[in-house]
Amino acid sequence: MPSYRRNDADKWARWKFYPGAMTLCIPRFLAGCVIGILLNIILKIMLIGQEMNEPIRGCRRKVIRACYRTNAFLFNFFVNFVWMTSKKLTLEDVNYYQEWLGPINE
Repeated sequence: MPSYRRNDADKWARWKFYPGAMTLCIPRFLAGCVIGILLNIILKIMLIGQEMNEPIRGCRRKVIRACYRTNAFLFNFFVNFVWMTSKKLTLEDVNYYQEWLGPINE
């Protein structure tokens, strides 16, 4: 028998899941929609006057990156119930991805 098998599956009932589905799923869906719409509005405002065939530079780039990070955190916290952290790695930390890309030719 697999170690992840549920021995109590025969005791489950569909009606027991409905209260949780009605009280959790709908607000989570609405929170995800609101967070996505807010990100879209903020980006539309931030990109006023930006040429779409040119790279985004300077202060605008940092503000847009902060908006994406904030909205990703809010989405994960309110919709997925996950506390999100991140760690910036350098190429030396990951050994220049030599495991997948092969040795560095110098």
